[in-house]
Amino acid sequence: MFNYIYKIFLLSFLFVSFLSAQIGQWQNYTSMKSVNQTAITGGDIWAATEGGIFNFISGDSNYVKFTKTENLSSQQIQTIAISDENDVWIGSVEGFINIIKSNGGIDKIFDIYNSDEVQKGINDLFVSGDTVFTSIDFGLSLISAKNYEFIETIIKFGDFNPKARVLSARKFNNRIYVCTSEGLAVQKSGAVSLTSPDSWDSYSFARFSADFPTKSALLNDTLYLASDKGLYIYSNNSVSYLGFRNQQVNDVKIEGNKIYILTAHDLYEKSALDFTSIFNSSATLNAVSFYNGRFYISSSEGVLVENGATPDYICPNGPTTNFFLSLDVDRSGNLWVGSGADVYGRGVFELSQNEWTIYDKSNTPEFITNAFHRVYAAPSGIKYFLNWGNGFTSYDGKTFKDFTTENTGMVGINGAPQFLVISNAREDNRGNLWVLNYWSDAHKPLSVMTPDSVWHHFSIPLFSLQQKELFDQLVIDQYNTKWFADILGHQGLIYFNDNGTIENTNDDSWGKISTGDGLAGSVVQALAIDKNGELWIGTNSGINIIPNPSAPNAISEVYAMKTINITSIQVDPLNNKWVGTDKGVYYLTSDGFNVISQYTAETSPLSNDIINSIAFDNNSGTAYFGTDYGLSALKTEAIEPQRSFTELFVYPNPFKVEEPNSVLTIDGLIQNASIKVFDINGKLINGSDYAGVKSYGGKIAVWDGTDLHGNKVGSGVYFISAFNGEGKEVASTKVAVVK
Repeated sequence: MFNYIYKIFLLSFLFVSFLSAQIGQWQNYTSMKSVNQTAITGGDIWAATEGGIFNFISGDSNYVKFTKTENLSSQQIQTIAISDENDVWIGSVEGFINIIKSNGGIDKIFDIYNSDEVQKGINDLFVSGDTVFTSIDFGLSLISAKNYEFIETIIKFGDFNPKARVLSARKFNNRIYVCTSEGLAVQKSGAVSLTSPDSWDSYSFARFSADFPTKSALLNDTLYLASDKGLYIYSNNSVSYLGFRNQQVNDVKIEGNKIYILTAHDLYEKSALDFTSIFNSSATLNAVSFYNGRFYISSSEGVLVENGATPDYICPNGPTTNFFLSLDVDRSGNLWVGSGADVYGRGVFELSQNEWTIYDKSNTPEFITNAFHRVYAAPSGIKYFLNWGNGFTSYDGKTFKDFTTENTGMVGINGAPQFLVISNAREDNRGNLWVLNYWSDAHKPLSVMTPDSVWHHFSIPLFSLQQKELFDQLVIDQYNTKWFADILGHQGLIYFNDNGTIENTNDDSWGKISTGDGLAGSVVQALAIDKNGELWIGTNSGINIIPNPSAPNAISEVYAMKTINITSIQVDPLNNKWVGTDKGVYYLTSDGFNVISQYTAETSPLSNDIINSIAFDNNSGTAYFGTDYGLSALKTEAIEPQRSFTELFVYPNPFKVEEPNSVLTIDGLIQNASIKVFDINGKLINGSDYAGVKSYGGKIAVWDGTDLHGNKVGSGVYFISAFNGEGKEVASTKVAVVK
């Protein structure tokens, strides 16, 4: 059965991959290493992870991944179970229940998510016959596995407080055992009305100095209970301590009349006298399942499957974390990712041709730490990885080189001058690398390395630096003026121009723009230079534009984004603006007057509404959005136009005009080219000056298959002609239309 399902999903995946080249298609990228729970059927693994679901097909070692792109409601999956109908039930931290059907479809239950409760995460799913026991942050719901009806919801168990968090529930021998944040609740023998508190016996763990049980398993009328501080048993209507005092026991399972206990790093088997560790791992172990005598452990490093002395690690290719703090695209179209600061950093990730490569301390000896919080892909082809505490590392595709306080002359933070945080870096048009020091104890936040590797360091003469002055963001305009933000201290936007004489500071010019000068917000969080040379400034309270950076006193505000917290600004090849906020992504016209589109996590596959960073691949028209819950990519029409015509390429060909939302993409255009469509007799059918053809001004245009009157054209061969700005035909091709 599941091999058949896999084939369905594989074909769906390939179809989605094909469509990802089409305008408006999304693709989400997540780390699926952190597995919370696993379900096994027929040797195939279904894993609930912090980045969605993956299904490992054991027969041919293939993976099928499910994220919001594949129609999941959420990517933060806590629990998974398989019904008797081979439907895969999954529950999320937000309260979504999705069911991946055995026929390939996905059904959804929104009742819990739409409830008025504040905390409504799905903590556990357990299938017993036709009933799915759903453990929720505010109670226990029994749901029909066949028609999805809620049979009943219990919010009070015996003497426990109402709406105690239900962590798991199991049905053994016609009685229900519920692990809650208040303790263990046991259905009284013969009790029928489960919503009545009197139908439950309640047992607190307070007298054991334990907070609550989390999982349960029954063997020979004894219930074994995993808890936050040890292993307990329930027998003869009482709870008693068994072992692992003050240790967090994450799971307990019965397999072949044997008891297995899972702690953070060990799997134990109970013998007659004691517990013996049969497996140890440096990974964090979350849950254990058994199939055909082998264990399957859900862990922080994927699913660990028993295979002799060394387990198999089951996890699809991907990044190692879902924190996408910083993004940039190099000139070859590869995406680079900075993963985080301090202990949250996991190195640098590269996405190339849909495959991920991880650079970290384990495989890159030059890395002092993994705390790379920002990446910069320079026009020269060099990639710069900016570290939280150890300067930065350059990478030319072959060699990594570290730049620290020892070889740059830069000084780190106050009280720890060796701790050098680089907040940003940019190359200018002379080949100099400008580097911004987040907090310089020498009060010289801006430094430059010339092409001959000579360093110069600059202080700010505008004011006396305070004890703690923090600097972020950096762009360089067409006049070689450096713009950066003072985010703590003398807050505002600072600009500096060395007038082409780095060594001579006498002709340097400095300036500062603050809220008193019209800046929308006091904290500048994003900077971008657009195709017209205008400076776009994103603040914690809106966007400003300086139309002419050489005359910075003229400053305007983008009223469409007034008072909105701006986190990122990216300019596409059509000069439109992609704006990251804490409320999703806004797509603005080139002048910022109009919002073309807005994308949120609720209305699109966007991983999360809080956007950390945006990057744009000009060659493919792909916009990347980095969040703390994964990476989302959107295929757009904004593709860098060709410098001159070579040939036009149209797809799909043949073009089936009556398929839903069908459009013909015309590729290979120069900037601001216009399009005309003719029939085989040379009659004008449609064009850029009429409805039905959209020419965006970049590399591509689209035709929806209609004529000048809005009617779908008939079957036949049609000619597509492209014209330059002077109205001269410079390229043409043909397409077969099928109606």
